Amino acid sequence: MKKLKTPRPIRVARQMAQMMKDCGFEDVYSFEYKIPLGSWPKDKKLKAIGAAFCTNWASGLQGFSYKLFGDAGLGLSQNEIELELVDVRRSLAMAGVHAYVNYYVVTGRRPTAREERDLRARRDRGEED
Repeated sequence: MKKLKTPRPIRVARQMAQMMKDCGFEDVYSFEYKIPLGSWPKDKKLKAIGAAFCTNWASGLQGFSYKLFGDAGLGLSQNEIELELVDVRRSLAMAGVHAYVNYYVVTGRRPTAREERDLRARRDRGEED
């Protein structure tokens, strides 16, 4: 399999909370949800979420596929990408395919002006965060 030619990592969701902490954000929380991709769940709420998410995901499929698999990524031609997408769309419509997506939500807040001053003072004194 070919390696993606990306100038920076594309899978950073799991590291986002630490990245925010490293930038100085306070009260950082990370949540991971498994979102169904399609209306296959038996639960009514998950079925509705999955159907809506699948519609949204499928509408952007071509856009992010061209970036990842085209010249900037794997170097596939437009025809090769479109052939692959036919199979992907077919799979989305199959009732027996129970796909899901890990969805990450990270929240945090900027430190107050006082917290920023205190942090700078500790750093100036060489103290740990």
